Amino acid sequence: MKLYEINDALEAALNQVIVDNETGEIISAPDMEKIAELQMQKEEKIENVVLYVKNAESDAAQIAEEIKRLQDRKRILENRIESARGWVQQALEGEKFQTPKCQVTYRTTKSVAIDDMSAIPAEYLRVKTDADKALIRKAIAAGETVSGAHIETATSMSIK
Repeated sequence: MKLYEINDALEAALNQVIVDNETGEIISAPDMEKIAELQMQKEEKIENVVLYVKNAESDAAQIAEEIKRLQDRKRILENRIESARGWVQQALEGEKFQTPKCQVTYRTTKSVAIDDMSAIPAEYLRVKTDADKALIRKAIAAGETVSGAHIETATSMSIK
């Protein structure tokens, strides 16, 4: 759905983005030279690109709403499945069940349960290290030098 009508040639140029479906990486960006060559006033070009962004943001918001609706529906179905499984398990009391249309069997699984993490020998522990960016930011703001880190300044644009 389009909230705003924009120039067809400009929209075609902007839609030339090619994204790797597996990684989400942008393979090919819009052809900026083609956009620059379009015979339009600068203001009209900028307005059309901003309207393109607003249309895309609207589409993304609608998709996000649909994803949320489907996730809610999925969660409800998963809860119903879990409830029905529980009922079957309680009704069968561990006995096998079979008809021409379905079959219920049981198997034994084993997994490791940790009773006391502090009692586990070091050789069996995984250590995850991560930089505490908030602590680093405070140290740099206080005038300290933190090797391997610096404060970056970025500008973000807002479109309404």
